[in-house]
Amino acid sequence: AFKIRAGVRQFLAAKKRIVVMREALKELVASKEDRIATLENLLSSGEGDISKLIKDSHDLTIQVAQHLQRIAELETSATELHNELERLQETIDSQHSDFENLVKESKKEIAKEKAISADLRKQLASKVMEKRDADQRCEVLQTKVVELEVILGKLSDYDSIK
Repeated sequence: AFKIRAGVRQFLAAKKRIVVMREALKELVASKEDRIATLENLLSSGEGDISKLIKDSHDLTIQVAQHLQRIAELETSATELHNELERLQETIDSQHSDFENLVKESKKEIAKEKAISADLRKQLASKVMEKRDADQRCEVLQTKVVELEVILGKLSDYDSIK
């Protein structure tokens, strides 16, 4: 997002420079037209130096050409920035889509893990109940063993009396 903002700022700055250059070019053209009118007046009135007028006109033409070249460079730069912004936006969109898919997959995995965890908890609860039942049966059996030992002891005492 930072690169996009920086790109947008560069794009807007380049666009602003293009507008400024166009205004400067318009002023140069207006200035050139004014000079040409002045030159024509001077020529028609017989005043002025033709070679100086030609040189001024030539200098203005060179300045206009330089400004036009700079405008073309700025427009190319702005187009390149715009294309880079589009590529960045496509990359962001793609990564966002990948991230959303990853989130969906993660949610599915979490749901599966929760289901497995719930099943394991049920199995554990069942095993705990089975152990309690087994412990209770053992206690009953131990009680019966003690009772049988008492009975055997009594029988042994009875046999020894006989």
